Amino acid sequence: MSTYLPRYSPDGTQLAYLAPSKTYVTLWLRDASGAVTQLVNNHTHPLAHYQWAPDGQSILFLQDTNGDENWVLYRVVCATGEITNLTPYPGIRVHDFRTSPHDKEHVVVVMNKDKKHLYMPYRVTLATGKCERIATNPGDVKTWLFDHNLFIRGKVIAHHEGSFALLTRRGPRKAWKRHITWGPDDTFTSGPLWFSHDGSQLYITDSRHNNTAELCVLDLENNKLTHLLHDREHDIRSSNLDDIIPQTALPTCSQLWGPDGKLAALSYYKDRLAWHSLTAYGEKVVATLKQTFPTQDIWIADATCPQKLVIGYCSDRQPPRFSSYDLTTHTIIPLWPNEKTPDPEQYVTLESVTITSRDGTPIPCYLSRPKHGKPAPLVVNIHGGPWWRFLWGFDEHAQFLARNGYACLQINYRGSTGYGKAFVNAGDKNWTDGSLNDVEDATNWAIAHGICSPDQIAVMGRSFGGYLTLAQIGMRSKPAFKCAIANVAITHMPSLLGGDFPAYWTALNPNLFRRIGNPFQERQWLEERSPVNYAHTIAKTPLLLLQGKFDARVNHTQSDRLFAKLQDEPSADVRYVLVEDEGHRTVKKENVKEYYREIITFLDKHLKEKV
Repeated sequence: MSTYLPRYSPDGTQLAYLAPSKTYVTLWLRDASGAVTQLVNNHTHPLAHYQWAPDGQSILFLQDTNGDENWVLYRVVCATGEITNLTPYPGIRVHDFRTSPHDKEHVVVVMNKDKKHLYMPYRVTLATGKCERIATNPGDVKTWLFDHNLFIRGKVIAHHEGSFALLTRRGPRKAWKRHITWGPDDTFTSGPLWFSHDGSQLYITDSRHNNTAELCVLDLENNKLTHLLHDREHDIRSSNLDDIIPQTALPTCSQLWGPDGKLAALSYYKDRLAWHSLTAYGEKVVATLKQTFPTQDIWIADATCPQKLVIGYCSDRQPPRFSSYDLTTHTIIPLWPNEKTPDPEQYVTLESVTITSRDGTPIPCYLSRPKHGKPAPLVVNIHGGPWWRFLWGFDEHAQFLARNGYACLQINYRGSTGYGKAFVNAGDKNWTDGSLNDVEDATNWAIAHGICSPDQIAVMGRSFGGYLTLAQIGMRSKPAFKCAIANVAITHMPSLLGGDFPAYWTALNPNLFRRIGNPFQERQWLEERSPVNYAHTIAKTPLLLLQGKFDARVNHTQSDRLFAKLQDEPSADVRYVLVEDEGHRTVKKENVKEYYREIITFLDKHLKEKV
């Protein structure tokens, strides 16, 4: 997909979007006449996130340096291309920013300007850059909650034992009122979503009385909780300890608001993206979308303009595309009508399969195979997070492997989000036992079903998935993977949890320590589960290590340390690629090409050449 994340201006006359320039993805503008301009051309790293300023004359965007995730907020004026740094403070990181059509002069920015380990909200004047702190974080605020007027109406505080509490207030000088405390077992399946337009209600997910997250609306005056939607197998929404993740063209959960300001419909992930209507208006819009795109997953990519939506749609064999939905006439037209539609026959399907682990736990997976349909070398893919999940849709990575003759099995092991609190909590301090059992059992399932030969299997993962990849070849003997690829992988848990993480994640430590391990109280236990201490065994499996030098989440010293130890192992067959201008993700065009070249060269060498 060459163009993605399109957003209408508030009046609907202009369209901004992201698209490649010569070396990176940047911001473009199509004005009312249809003329196209590259708005941003003086940066060296792809943009992470952008949105229109409420005046419709400028656009706000985030950018870091070489993937270090120290996001800086910029403003670009559409008419002139003039760019202003709105957060010109050394070493800061913008965590979030919010605008409102009711205040066209300001943006609220949440950043760690005054204390590196604490996020606080500031009101920034768009025209001058004047910055004023509007609340103080005493040390326990995990999330600030803004209403539609940019008033801080709520907050979530993190307690030392890992629970989260929801508080709101009626006005600037009103006392904070505690509504709900979610225990540690509910923190991934419960949390605030959005305020109603008048600020009297708060939509939340809640799993205190169920296994899965249900959608509720909380009356902030009388504390009454009204239940709106519950799925017994899937969470309506999943919380995540993470924060800013660079936006992509991939499908996402979205919500539709009615003309009355009430929630009319929303989508959530089952095996695929599913829509549920809450009002007659929602039923009409969703029915129109499903009739227009009967086989695709559909999401609302943008709702900046009150009169029309940007709709995204894709399938496992169709890359994301975008159309405009007129909310007055309920008509849909492509945003780029002359865009060539790729032939779906050149792509492979992404099959949803459920594998039963050895203890009877169902493990959701996605399987892709080369078009010839015959047994093929298999890549077992382990997602990162670990509180994340693989999703159905157009998967560039799986398609790349299929084009090159490889099957791919994506495993949503226990600990993955989206399947209820029992499943996500089953991963807690059980990663090298239960989660790796799931990886083994899924691999054995593929062998038993003729997907691949036992001597043509690779395992790969990134971030926490890279950790599990290394743990698999270092701490387990079966199945015997022929090679492994670990991307931005954790190799030493005590140092990661005890100091490598950035200061702005401090508020999350109680939850991380509870779910992974406490580096100050359980150091030896974590050492026993750190791949770097199994270098002698890891050396028996050919290994490709990939790492970004500016990674803020998994410091490059994690890979450095393992590579140094493997250098002392005579039998080690390891290649270490340290990318000098990337962070936790590989995003620059040339680096992405090199990333795929490294992977396919490595896989072909170890899975094909000797067959």
